[in-house]
Amino acid sequence: LKAIPGIGDYTAGAVSSIAFNRQAPLVDGNVVRVLSRLRALSGDSKASESVKAQWALAGSLVATHPRPGDLNQGLMELGATV
Repeated sequence: LKAIPGIGDYTAGAVSSIAFNRQAPLVDGNVVRVLSRLRALSGDSKASESVKAQWALAGSLVATHPRPGDLNQGLMELGATV
C-alpha cells in the first residue's frame, strides 16, 4: 500500500489492519495519547526517538492480537476520549 502515492505509514496500517485483518500498527495523536499513558512515556512525543518508540510499541501490541483492526480502532477511540 505504501507504494501508492499519498499513502504513508498511518494510512497503510489503518487499511491493512481494518480492511485486511493484517497485524499492522498505526500511530496517530490519539494512539500516542494512549501509549504514553500505558507505558508512562514522557518527553516530546514528536521527537524522532519517541516516534520510533511509539511505532515499535504499537507494533508489539498488534503483533499478538487476533483482531488487529479492532485493536487499532479501539486505541484510536480510547485516545479520542482521554
